[in-house]
Amino acid sequence: MRAFVKAHANNLSGTKKFVLLVARLAQGDLKKEVPLEEVQKQWKRMTSKSLLGLDFNTFYSTDAREKDWVDSKKKGSYNLRPSWKDIFR
Repeated sequence: MRAFVKAHANNLSGTKKFVLLVARLAQGDLKKEVPLEEVQKQWKRMTSKSLLGLDFNTFYSTDAREKDWVDSKKKGSYNLRPSWKDIFR
């Protein structure tokens, strides 16, 4: 997970980093639901500057939903939307 984040999270906003973690945990599967707890757990392990570089903020998940990169069909769980790859633009 750390190598993946180090390779792909450089210069991404907090919201995009959130989507990146969801994508990694879901293994790119649009149907797989990822618990928010798991995203936060992984995030806490990677707050150093060379990885995510900032603390988790629940605004990231809200912003990602508003941008249609993730969906939340049930509380505390996220799945990717087809447009999630736009985080790399």
